[in-house]
Amino acid sequence: MLILQLSLIILYHRNGINSFSLRRHSRRPLVVLVVIVETLEALVIAVVVEVVVEVVVVEVVVVLVVVIVVVVVVVVVVVVVVVVVVVVVIIISYLYNISII
Repeated sequence: MLILQLSLIILYHRNGINSFSLRRHSRRPLVVLVVIVETLEALVIAVVVEVVVEVVVVEVVVVLVVVIVVVVVVVVVVVVVVVVVVVVVIIISYLYNISII
């Protein structure tokens, strides 16, 4: 449905609304052929636009997922490092009877 809508928009902006009236040109086969070719060309352009938009959306989603995963991994690593440092400091202070507070 999106492809049909895009092709109609492309045809309308390219030729105006009169290009759709085949009844008026039914006695001129060349004009009918031109309208059919333009319609097919607009359909091809609409398909290409839809594919490009889908690819861009997929790439953006992949980049966002990668960024989110990297941020989560960095946060987890920082938390683990902080916890390990605190535990090591507590153990060292206990072993040497040093008061932390």
